[in-house]
Amino acid sequence: MKIEDDYSDALGQGFRVGFLGNFHLQIIKERLLVEYGVEVITTSPNVTYKVHLKDDKVVAVNNPVNFPNYSDIDYVEEPIVTVTITTLPESVNQVINLSEKYRGVLIDLNNLSNLVQLTYNMPLSEIAYHFFNALKSETHGYATLSMGEITYQPADVVKMTFDINYSNVPQLTFITNRANAADQSQELVHKLKYTVPRQLYPMPAQAIVEGKVIARVDIPPIRKNAAVSGEKKSISKQQALLRRQGLNKRKAKQLEFELPQSVFDIFLDI
Repeated sequence: MKIEDDYSDALGQGFRVGFLGNFHLQIIKERLLVEYGVEVITTSPNVTYKVHLKDDKVVAVNNPVNFPNYSDIDYVEEPIVTVTITTLPESVNQVINLSEKYRGVLIDLNNLSNLVQLTYNMPLSEIAYHFFNALKSETHGYATLSMGEITYQPADVVKMTFDINYSNVPQLTFITNRANAADQSQELVHKLKYTVPRQLYPMPAQAIVEGKVIARVDIPPIRKNAAVSGEKKSISKQQALLRRQGLNKRKAKQLEFELPQSVFDIFLDI
């Protein structure tokens, strides 16, 4: 397990750790909590992309926050790994469907007596999430996975950022395939609605790709709007209340609050 020091402006000092899947991650978190009483915040896994800029420079990016602006990018290469899956014949269809879902490209298929061996080229970013756990689930545990050589190939990926109350939250940024961005953004902002701590006023949660908002929900406030709370007030009083609330909303934009681990967990489950 590889461990490197890391620093985030949003989260402070931390570590970048190479885990053997989400199960390994959960074991380490549990041991840190039980044995040392340390609660840690874990963010989404990521891989190293090679970003080719329009000025002919190539930069290696392993942190989504440092991903260059889309207007400066010529094209992006992502790591592709050769994976070999060995399973029972009755599970072949499930393995093929699962691998295609995770953007795998079938390279070879061999029969080994009473087993079937499938070889795929698959993006490393897809394997880093839930592929292995999904494979075990689809095959009821009767499958093995081995990884081989890693190469780089052009990929249509985008950086997805999130604004909460019109303020960017860099620790939620991640890189995803463009084809999946619309569905993922809708799913994530609706989950943020129920996991981000509520404030006194409504806060919009927005998913942004290449400068465009592609999904939005409003996180409800702790209490109802005072101007429409059911009390009978004159129009002038309601307007005064709304003006004060508008001012408070703008002030609230500058407020800082901690995001609980539950917010980061929804990004681990996409």
